[in-house]
Amino acid sequence: AIWAHVTGQPHCMGTLFWQLNDVWAGPSWSTVDHTGTWKAAMYEVARSYRPLVLDLRHAEGTVVATMWNEEADPDLLLAITQVFTTDGRCLRYDSLWFSPATGLNELVRIPVTDVSSGSPSERTLVHVRVLDHRGDLLADRTLTMAPWGMMDWQRSRIALTPDLTRAGRYRLSTDVPVPNVHLRAPGATLSDNDFYLLPGADRWIEVGGGAPPTWEVWPP
Repeated sequence: AIWAHVTGQPHCMGTLFWQLNDVWAGPSWSTVDHTGTWKAAMYEVARSYRPLVLDLRHAEGTVVATMWNEEADPDLLLAITQVFTTDGRCLRYDSLWFSPATGLNELVRIPVTDVSSGSPSERTLVHVRVLDHRGDLLADRTLTMAPWGMMDWQRSRIALTPDLTRAGRYRLSTDVPVPNVHLRAPGATLSDNDFYLLPGADRWIEVGGGAPPTWEVWPP
């Protein structure tokens, strides 16, 4: 829905959603709990309203990645498309340097028959990410070729490494695709949380205050 709202400009120029926050502890559909801590949904909302947003979907036998760009004078960007198996093998790697137009930009169009290379759909996923000229992540999306709950996810080995040049910055890496990484850092703010983690696509996290984060993954 947010993608439709964002790309519907100028006919749609914003979104109001219910419910933002809880006023006391309890189960609800809010995106912020009663202590002010962001839930997983709030991180996804924040990602969905960045100036540069990706959409990745399977439509009519084709995997299509489209980017929405609101930067009036964008830098040269790098789009990387990879196809992984759930045991960490990379079946396909494509890269493209491009200068995006304002608005919609189609980045990837791959027939589904060219995606799997014979790998079963429940063991195959596509990951597209866009980096700036420094290599910093601007946006990414992951598409599983079977329903999320039917994927043959494998047990992962995740490493958390501090950045020795910048306090409070950590790198997360994995040996196999992980559909959800949840960080815990009581008393601290996190630059991102509750995300996919892919081999070779390490994610840098900024932690504001508090101890180094711990993590849990699904599947455990």
